[in-house]
Amino acid sequence: MGAHVLCALLSGLLVVMAKERNTTEDSGAVCQYLMLPQSDDPGPLPELPTADPVTAKPGLWELGVTAAKPVVVEEYRPTRAPEAGVVLMRAPVHRIIDGRPARPGLFPHQALVLGDGVNVCGGSLIRRTAVLTAASCTVPYSKFTIRLGTVHRTEESGSEWEVESVWTIPHPDYNKRSCLYLDVAVVFLPEPAPQSEFIKVVALPSSRDVNKTFVGSTAQISGWGRTADASACSEVLQWTRVTVIPNSICKQFYKRGFIVDSMLCAGNKYSGACSGDSGSALVVKNKKGYKQIGVASFVSVKGCEETGQPAGYTRVTSVLDWIKKTAGF
Repeated sequence: MGAHVLCALLSGLLVVMAKERNTTEDSGAVCQYLMLPQSDDPGPLPELPTADPVTAKPGLWELGVTAAKPVVVEEYRPTRAPEAGVVLMRAPVHRIIDGRPARPGLFPHQALVLGDGVNVCGGSLIRRTAVLTAASCTVPYSKFTIRLGTVHRTEESGSEWEVESVWTIPHPDYNKRSCLYLDVAVVFLPEPAPQSEFIKVVALPSSRDVNKTFVGSTAQISGWGRTADASACSEVLQWTRVTVIPNSICKQFYKRGFIVDSMLCAGNKYSGACSGDSGSALVVKNKKGYKQIGVASFVSVKGCEETGQPAGYTRVTSVLDWIKKTAGF
């Protein structure tokens, strides 16, 4: 079966699963995240940095050295056997690992992207009329609720702004090779979002950043993913710090050939993104606020609560021209 056919079937399955879960205590909210196949190599994997890069001892990847035998964390074995050698998605049961509640206004670019009223994803306000998210959060759905200006997913706080959209454009090459390549989309708002201390546009990389890998940078990821196994999606926005790692190291965690240049990997030994965070912005701080360098896309089939598993993001610099052209910069 071709990758594009498999992806189309999985997209349909996402919708069916979301509707079937409509009897949960959380009104059917489904925390989405794609699960990427594990590595073909049964050997030991590199150890990711700890959550505090200042106190962490530099790993070999931070020094630009390739080790013949990476530091042993534990033997890497999948939690279950992938069917047909590939597992792109499963019923999500995990969370932003080692996250903490975000205070109002901490991530003013953060958007909730709710597909057909059930599928929970994140996004970022890149223009007053456009939200950047993952294509996997939009392709199976027809209507989107966009919520800005609040750390609450469903509760009212007085600062939130909510609107419905039916206009979204995924990257034209998404689905042509696999579900996970160029997993990015723009959702257009029917009216300009207001600007306040709680709602702000996030900066995108400049032309000078196009060739930067951001390896070693401390970044931040936020989202409404689950906070415990088998629980509902988080009501309050969670966030954590992660470290951008080289793709050469990330490839050791995933099936051969899946990690490509248009992807960026980040995580820490005990923290990282997971279900419900797909589409959210991976950002680094700058003098004016935040700069978005990634769009949350996938995690290892081994799961999010397993320590030392980096999550995958669409690299913003790889699709920067498309984003700007599509969003009308």
